Amino acid sequence: AMPTAAYEGGLLYIGTGDGHVYKLNAATGKPDWISDIVSFVSMSSPVLDGQYLFVGGTHPNFFYALDKETGKVAWKVTLPRLVATGMGDCTPAYADGLVVQEATIETGDPENPVANVLLALEAATGKIVWQHQFEKGPVPPAMKTATPMIAGGKVFEGSPVTGNYYAFDLKSGRELWKVHLGAQIRAGGALANGIVYVPYKSGDIAAIRVAGGALIGNKHIG
Repeated sequence: AMPTAAYEGGLLYIGTGDGHVYKLNAATGKPDWISDIVSFVSMSSPVLDGQYLFVGGTHPNFFYALDKETGKVAWKVTLPRLVATGMGDCTPAYADGLVVQEATIETGDPENPVANVLLALEAATGKIVWQHQFEKGPVPPAMKTATPMIAGGKVFEGSPVTGNYYAFDLKSGRELWKVHLGAQIRAGGALANGIVYVPYKSGDIAAIRVAGGALIGNKHIG
């Protein structure tokens, strides 16, 4: 398990491969609470809002909201046909009362057996507000997912299966644009001056204009 801890107010929040999520005093390491969610946390780093901690878990495959004060599970959500590490490989993104997560599902098509799915859920309840299944395709290495980013009321996300990078409206889920980069995309993007920078392939970075989705260029950095 390789998630990154979240820090807030002198406290650390982290999920691990032992089926637990921890709230620790950052100065002493003393646990404030330990929550047994059963699922192991593979690569999903926790994300916080004012009340909850959000994290994906695997075996069983669920996306969780935990109360930050008590560590109790407030809600959990799953999808049918989840594969591999299911919800546990993606670090979610949060903004404006919505939490966004990507997963990978089986399609039932032997030639294109998997697809990535992007979910937007109400942070308070876990209700799925919208979901978008990307184009199906071959199994990506290690069945990985990508990492969503939210900025300016838009969700930016890649698909390791299709090699496309997408922008969606956060509230409605409407697809705004997509750019085909031709190689699996797993990392989250970074945004500056109206341009989103997307690491992909093996040491490449693409620059995409947020308004309209035009591919400005790409550069191999090693």
